[in-house]
Amino acid sequence: ATAGWDVSVGASSGATDTVMHTLNVVVEDSDFINHAGTLEELLVFNTANIKISRSTFSNFPGGPALGFWQNDDNVTVEDSTFTSGGTALYYSQTTNNLVFRNLNMSSVTSGIHGANQSDNGSFGATTVRNVQILGGTYSGTGDCVQLGAVNGASVIGVRFYHCGGIGMYINSGNSPVNYAPANIRILGCEFVENNQSATLFGIHPGLLISASVQNLLIAGNTFSDE
Repeated sequence: ATAGWDVSVGASSGATDTVMHTLNVVVEDSDFINHAGTLEELLVFNTANIKISRSTFSNFPGGPALGFWQNDDNVTVEDSTFTSGGTALYYSQTTNNLVFRNLNMSSVTSGIHGANQSDNGSFGATTVRNVQILGGTYSGTGDCVQLGAVNGASVIGVRFYHCGGIGMYINSGNSPVNYAPANIRILGCEFVENNQSATLFGIHPGLLISASVQNLLIAGNTFSDE
């Protein structure tokens, strides 16, 4: 099979183009399976108002299943499954207003990963605004969720189960992205049997805050090693 994208959504007139050319996209009831290579099964860029629902991403050993590469706004991914692969989903520094609702991830290296910088840079952006992770179960061989470089985020009712590394960690993003996160709520989540790699819990806790955060609320959560 060709080691390219299964589906690429977005248009650009050049590397510095920040215009959102593609609007109002719906991807639903779709199966993305058995993907070769290091590129995404589904790539989205320069796009606003996209909804991905009731879809399955599986067998993507070499690369991410779903990538919000650059200049995406008003994104919803819901009621979908990611299994047997590398990084399930990533977002970049130039994306905003992201909702991840009722996602189930298992046998992946990492679940949600961000913020990255696209090949074309940051276009002047510093932070990702308004990220919501609502419900769902995240399980994987590495760190299940990285919430990096966000300003305004809610993580509510999520189960982090049997993650090989950290259940969820909050930081300033992936180099060269470096922005201190702010205004984050973690409410009613379960952190159960994480750190399966048996690394010392001081290094790989269920929840790790590894950046200076302004305005952080952690309430009503359950932490268990059993």
